[in-house]
Amino acid sequence: MRGLRQFGWLVAGLMLSLVSAGAATFYTLRTTGSASNRLSIVFLAEGYTSAQTNLFLTDCTNALNAFFGGGAYTGEEPFVEYSNYFNAYAVFTNSAQSGSDHPRYSLVRTTAFNSTYDATLDYIITIPPGPTGQGLVDGFITNNAAPWSQARYKLPVMIVNDVIKGGSGGATAIVSTGGDFQGVLVHESCHPLAGLGDEYEADPGGADYSNLPSEPNTTTNTTFNLIPWKSWIDTNTTAIPTPDYPTNAALVGLFEGAHYSPTGWYRPKRTCRMRSVTTGVPLCEVCREALVKTFYSKVRAIDSATPTNVSVNITSNALATFSVVPLQPLNHALAIQWQLNGTNLPGATNSVLNLQPESITNGAYSLRAVVRDNTDWVRNDPANLLASTNSWNLSIAVPQLWIESPAALAGGGFRFTVRGSAVTNFTIKASTNLANWTSLSTNTLVAGQLSFTNTSGLPLRFYRTVAPPQ
Repeated sequence: MRGLRQFGWLVAGLMLSLVSAGAATFYTLRTTGSASNRLSIVFLAEGYTSAQTNLFLTDCTNALNAFFGGGAYTGEEPFVEYSNYFNAYAVFTNSAQSGSDHPRYSLVRTTAFNSTYDATLDYIITIPPGPTGQGLVDGFITNNAAPWSQARYKLPVMIVNDVIKGGSGGATAIVSTGGDFQGVLVHESCHPLAGLGDEYEADPGGADYSNLPSEPNTTTNTTFNLIPWKSWIDTNTTAIPTPDYPTNAALVGLFEGAHYSPTGWYRPKRTCRMRSVTTGVPLCEVCREALVKTFYSKVRAIDSATPTNVSVNITSNALATFSVVPLQPLNHALAIQWQLNGTNLPGATNSVLNLQPESITNGAYSLRAVVRDNTDWVRNDPANLLASTNSWNLSIAVPQLWIESPAALAGGGFRFTVRGSAVTNFTIKASTNLANWTSLSTNTLVAGQLSFTNTSGLPLRFYRTVAPPQ
């Protein structure tokens, strides 16, 4: 439930680090990697008195477990599978009184963010849009002293210390600790995180929702090619629109009733967390896909890469090593492919690439590591969000020598041509057993080549060239 258009692993023994910031205290709850490549959940305390700090931190633990699993919670997909993509933090702000306003019962509380339930349903919880509500949230989220300041994306989630079930999802996801905490938490968080829309047809607050942005899980289109989730619909077995029968519960189709309207608006599945707000009803395939794509729109599939320099000069024949560290999901590995000048290198599908410079002609090259998530949970990715690329500009200028054009001469003589590049001087060596080598001469290439002739009548020998001279 969006509200009135305001726009785990932490089990026993929560490990915290904290930073005081004026009237608020910042906590680091959970880190899986650098904030610069993680989605960061920031929990905010509303309706907690100074004596209830530990209660708030316990509620944060429960919220993390509701997303990722732990304690009494099994977690929610796709959050569990992509739990390594999230860090979590908290802001404790003291409220003078516990709870929240309930206008329906003329109950007023003095709290940090001035939250209130709606007067009709006593369910939708909102905060003021100005400096005493959402503006205060924005100040904490953008605080440069906060441990999440370098995060690519911050999801603010306000936990309201109130026994009455409720919440909303605008610029900040809001959930009370009463009622179906997990069901409401995940539902409301999906609004700001992935732009998912409500799939129920009842208008909860009488507000104008006509100007909502497009949502990946609601549509007015009944023409198949215009349905946003058409790649999930099997037209051989699924009617469009799709009858809302229990026998169609497993199908992804086009079910009428969504976006606060019983007619004219459609949803992908008969039931989904974005329709029921109930723990035990999972997010449907279309909502799950939207979330996975959102994750990759905020973070890179490549967590780090070496060398860190974009431009690499290679002047030695020694192996040049390049590597990437994928940001791995919990239960499936990301695919890796190395490319040289846009062409796949055969068999180069590991996280480490050892490049042999002498096997490549000297010059300028583009080396890329492409890391891709081939999850079955995403069928439609036109923006290629699930792939990340790390590129290096290579300049290869290594000594390269080779022998060509061998020819036997009259009288037992032997001649061959030495060619090469990036070589000033080199030695020609000979051996009769490939074990013991004798230096014959030190030479210089002229115009990239040298013609060498042996002394007539010498025994059968093997030849090689070595740079620098030995």
